Amino acid sequence: MKPQNHSRSLWAAVWIMLLVTTSTTDAALGQQSNPLTKLPDGNWSFGIYPYHGSDAQDLPVVVGLVTSEIGAGAGATRVGVVNNSNKTVAAVRFKWLLFEGERRDRVLQQGSTPLLALRATLAPNDKRILLYQVASLLKVYRPLLRNNILNGDFEMEILVEEVRFADGSIWRKGEGQAKWRNRDLKITRAAFVQCPKQKCKSNTAGSAETVYYSCEASTFNEVCSVSSNARSCTNTACGFGGGSGEIGSETPLAIEQ
Repeated sequence: MKPQNHSRSLWAAVWIMLLVTTSTTDAALGQQSNPLTKLPDGNWSFGIYPYHGSDAQDLPVVVGLVTSEIGAGAGATRVGVVNNSNKTVAAVRFKWLLFEGERRDRVLQQGSTPLLALRATLAPNDKRILLYQVASLLKVYRPLLRNNILNGDFEMEILVEEVRFADGSIWRKGEGQAKWRNRDLKITRAAFVQCPKQKCKSNTAGSAETVYYSCEASTFNEVCSVSSNARSCTNTACGFGGGSGEIGSETPLAIEQ
């Protein structure tokens, strides 16, 4: 019996050591700073906007609103779209482009979302707010670091690069299909004068813990709306929010990479 008791005591001691070692290791790992779990330090500014390309209003589905949030890694969490075509839209794929400031001739990074099926199809001229995180600074900043610090002004734009229509047809940007022109987004000369030309920018004074949004002057016809706690901001193309009633929202379903 004594050898058996001694064996049990030995195993108990081993388990205690394993538990202590595991707890200590987990605590140490938890204290390490993972560069992909928080926004970077440095003197930087960043904003996400609807696509500003010269062909923006010629696309079958136009992005007219982007809401970004600090809590989502300075990411776009709500994207407003309008069906610019004469067909019913069943699914869309977003593309994002990262620029150095307003230098749209220099794309630093780009990427696409999965194909997103709309839970309710989008009829011609209808608008919808899609609740989906298209992109964020958190996911793209690492190649931009210098000595583990991010400095500079960066801007991102979001557009729809692929549309699946309810009739089974497909449109992809760059494949030469006919252009669409959205009547709702045509802004009168008076509306241009009234548009404040503002854009959302998240800024930091050197620490990732002090990031907030503010409105800055924009060269494009858009308006900026900052939340009361300055932790989220919505950029809306002038003319997109026009009309009566609220714009419906939904969470699309990713169906294909």
